[in-house]
Amino acid sequence: MQCRSSIGEIALLACACFGAPAAFAATIDEVHANVEASRSVAAWEQCATIDRDTLLAADLWCGIAAVDTGHTGEGVLALERYTLLNPDDARGRLELARAYFYAGDDRRAREEFQSVQSVDPPPEVRAGIQRYLDALKARESQYLASLTGYIEAGVGYDSNINAGVAQSDIALPVLKKLAFSVQMIDSYLNNPPPGFKANSLQFNTGLTYTLP
Repeated sequence: MQCRSSIGEIALLACACFGAPAAFAATIDEVHANVEASRSVAAWEQCATIDRDTLLAADLWCGIAAVDTGHTGEGVLALERYTLLNPDDARGRLELARAYFYAGDDRRAREEFQSVQSVDPPPEVRAGIQRYLDALKARESQYLASLTGYIEAGVGYDSNINAGVAQSDIALPVLKKLAFSVQMIDSYLNNPPPGFKANSLQFNTGLTYTLP
């Protein structure tokens, strides 16, 4: 009995010194399954119980769970580590793009989305990427100004404020973000006094370019 007791004490001492394995520790497969089943809250809680330094896929699945639960900064760091070691993993790069999007890093989000788009992913993935790119464009349009240039050329003159004006405008789209316009203004006088011309004709041309 005394010997058995001594062995039990040694076992308890070993556990205290080296740490006993947690009976509730999740596996990376469980984390993966929860992420794919849209149970990211549970997955994120499980990430605290696994050794993320020794599991290759831990940064991927825990990074996704972090982004889904609002821990965007931690998600970005985890997914950056994962893609650094797995640069050809399209899923990793797609999730990193999504992390950048929610972190507000529009430039890097677009780069990563376009990188995944270039490898011809499945239609449903392409559609998802396009939704994010459209959202990026809408978000950026709120703080990117439009750049407008205008070139004007005219002939004739009119020094009488009682002149009448006939005006015609034509706007022609050239490219998606570039437009060309032509404007004609015909100023005329009824019964002009000596020294004044009855008509003056003016043409205005313009180019308008909207920044992306």
